[in-house]
Amino acid sequence: MLEQNTPNYISTRIAPQVGSSEFVAKRQKIVIGVTGHRNIDRQDRKLKALIRKECRALARARADKSFVILSGLAEGADRMVARIVMKELDAKLIAVLAVPRESFVTDFETAASRREFTTLLNRADHIITALAEAARDPTNHPYPPYRGTQRFREAAARYMKRRFGVEVDPDTEVLALIGSKEGIGHLPVALVDPGDVVLVPDPGYPVYRSATSFVGGEVVHMPLLREHGFLPQLDQIPD
Repeated sequence: MLEQNTPNYISTRIAPQVGSSEFVAKRQKIVIGVTGHRNIDRQDRKLKALIRKECRALARARADKSFVILSGLAEGADRMVARIVMKELDAKLIAVLAVPRESFVTDFETAASRREFTTLLNRADHIITALAEAARDPTNHPYPPYRGTQRFREAAARYMKRRFGVEVDPDTEVLALIGSKEGIGHLPVALVDPGDVVLVPDPGYPVYRSATSFVGGEVVHMPLLREHGFLPQLDQIPD
């Protein structure tokens, strides 16, 4: 992350992406994002040098990884960082536009900005190509099975092993859900009998409490206080 000696009109963040490695590819990706002012001085050598330095440090630290940059390409800083990151890290570009491309281009004040935007955006066309190819594949047309595809469950098991060091059986211990709320809401139905005590963090996700009450469980709140680092004090839970 760039913080020191960075002009106050640009904020640049370089950080690992979390959780979508199996979606993008077999190797985990690093995502680099940027926000900034469109009137940034493109000749700001000090800022460019800082970004290159951080990119090279990231490349050394993550030598076995490939990279993706998400950018709106709207501001001068966005495009500057996109150019540097794509060159230094051989990163793929995913453009995130708020409006259709044709409307977006007309928003730029100079012909040079429009040309630069169009050039960068064209390098992101591989994303559109991949989406189009996937849409033409008949195997992607039906709904997936309720328990998730075998490929998905195996990917989830690999993620659990890599991220948490936990081995799970993709056939018997991995289940696809329509969202985390569904899983949290239905878990007490399978595990909680009437009168069972369920420890619920406070503050916490409301579904912990409502799902427990729905099946007749008894909710015991665990206060998460600043003075305890927002961690539950297990020795203070009543018997």
